Amino acid sequence: VKPSRGLFRAAVKFAQRATYSDKGGWGECGWAPRQGNYMDANCGVGFFHALFYKRSCAGAQQSFDEAGEARPHAVQLDMCEWSYQHSGGCESGFNCSTIRVHNAPDAPGSDKNECMKHGLSIAGSRQQKNRSKKDRKKQVC
Repeated sequence: VKPSRGLFRAAVKFAQRATYSDKGGWGECGWAPRQGNYMDANCGVGFFHALFYKRSCAGAQQSFDEAGEARPHAVQLDMCEWSYQHSGGCESGFNCSTIRVHNAPDAPGSDKNECMKHGLSIAGSRQQKNRSKKDRKKQVC
């Protein structure tokens, strides 16, 4: 989506009206197609998913209406190239050099050729993974 003042206004209006809950997500728009909450749903990922994809979410639609902006037709990009997390959803032999946005994996996945973010060591990532659940909840978006 190209940046625009109308989209910005719609996002601000949605942020002003929609609160987040572990039970219903942003603006109680729900989790579909997932069955429930997911990692970072309380951050930008979940916020923009609700705003752009939740067609039946009245609060999101109302935000676009109030901003005077048509709601864009949202589509998914290839997660391996545009939001790489782990090799699990990528083709075997995926070429790491094609990654455009790297969402730093916290540890290697099942693929010995996992595309680790530059400068992130495996040992350091295990320390991150072993932090207590309480400490991870404190982490901000």
